[in-house]
Amino acid sequence: MKIVIVSGSNRIGRKSHQVAVWLKGVVEQSDTVDEVVLLDVAAENFPVMAERYGILENPPKGLAYFSEEMASADALIFVTPEYNGGMAGSLKNMIDYFRKEFANKPVGAVTVSSGDFAGANALHQLWFVMLHCGAIVSPAKLMVGNVNQAFDENGNLLSDVLPNRAKKFVESLIWLADKLK
Repeated sequence: MKIVIVSGSNRIGRKSHQVAVWLKGVVEQSDTVDEVVLLDVAAENFPVMAERYGILENPPKGLAYFSEEMASADALIFVTPEYNGGMAGSLKNMIDYFRKEFANKPVGAVTVSSGDFAGANALHQLWFVMLHCGAIVSPAKLMVGNVNQAFDENGNLLSDVLPNRAKKFVESLIWLADKLK
């Protein structure tokens, strides 16, 4: 099984990317998963979407790679912080480039916030967008609140509860992907 994790923020000092990197390690521990790929929207810095990938004459560098990796995945995990009551704009922009890559694809959502609500608004927005794109949204979610207490400045885990919650989230998404094969 192949799982693709999309780190959705391009913000300077982003904590959600630390969560995505840590989660990659959690997914790699699964006996069911053969390959884990981490896609980082900040590394590509896609321009504001003018047209979907596949229609553009000169697509931005990196779009073909993102498309191929997401299309070949058995499941996708989106990691996004909550900014101004929604998902990261950079993630929404990246999603807007694609459509067929999400069709009937199991997806899981991880939200990150410095507050107690752990990105609940970003979660709902991401779920809504993924459902609209034809993805099969896992009801399991991983919400990381108070991220500054959960990880140190170097991305090292400080939380006692996150490992178990992350493991359950990953197991649930893998179960869904397996059932949909």
